[in-house]
Amino acid sequence: MRIITKKIKAYSYKELPNDIKEKILSKQTEQEYHFNDDLINTLKKFCELMNCSWKEYDLYYRKNIIFDYENIDYDYNDNELNLDSLNFNQLHNHLKNKMPNKLIKESYSLTGVFLDYDILKPLIQFIKKPYKTTYKELLSDCFNGVLKSAISDYENQISEESIIEQEHEYCSDGKIIN
Repeated sequence: MRIITKKIKAYSYKELPNDIKEKILSKQTEQEYHFNDDLINTLKKFCELMNCSWKEYDLYYRKNIIFDYENIDYDYNDNELNLDSLNFNQLHNHLKNKMPNKLIKESYSLTGVFLDYDILKPLIQFIKKPYKTTYKELLSDCFNGVLKSAISDYENQISEESIIEQEHEYCSDGKIIN
């Protein structure tokens, strides 16, 4: 048996020619969002809490979340409430009674990941200080909050700065050296 040792020139990302950097960056943008499973779990838990459902989301092209909700809920006496017909004070009282006290203190966690706070922030703000809104608008604010956070996180994940922070070494053709 023989052991062959081959010398390879190793380059930092910054040392590579621009065309190779573009190739690496292009490959980076093909990756899926690293926290995709966490996002799905947060959406599921939020929907269980708020009596709604999400149908699909898109972080890459349309950058939206499509959701649906039940406009019927029940108060603490099991009286049926039409959430669409509540004024914002009634909605505030209903949500304040429905939500765990930990939620109001901003320490509530749905799944234990950072996306929980982003989806709950509009709800927490509304419970702390009610403002004129509807149930559907409040849900929309919650979904848009987590979507905005996930998009920002994804864009950071696929950015050139992220590649530089990883401090990989590359061959002259752009392949990562292990």
